[in-house]
Amino acid sequence: MSRTIASGLLIGVLLRQPAFAQIDFDRDVRPILSQHCFACHGPDARTRMAALRLDTRQGATRTLPSGRRAIVPGHPDRSELI
Repeated sequence: MSRTIASGLLIGVLLRQPAFAQIDFDRDVRPILSQHCFACHGPDARTRMAALRLDTRQGATRTLPSGRRAIVPGHPDRSELI
């Protein structure tokens, strides 16, 4: 699945949540990542691409060798994933 489609799915989850609802990573986000992203960006180092790991907070938020960050907590405008 392309990065654009996976990002769109995540944005869709975030937008459909009522303003008062708290987004729960394990309930709302992890299933999308698991289905569409973990094959290339999950726990298996042999299949991981671009040194990006999305199955752990540390992996998803760390600065990559390119200097980019997939997720910058609290700053979606600076998050490459979004």
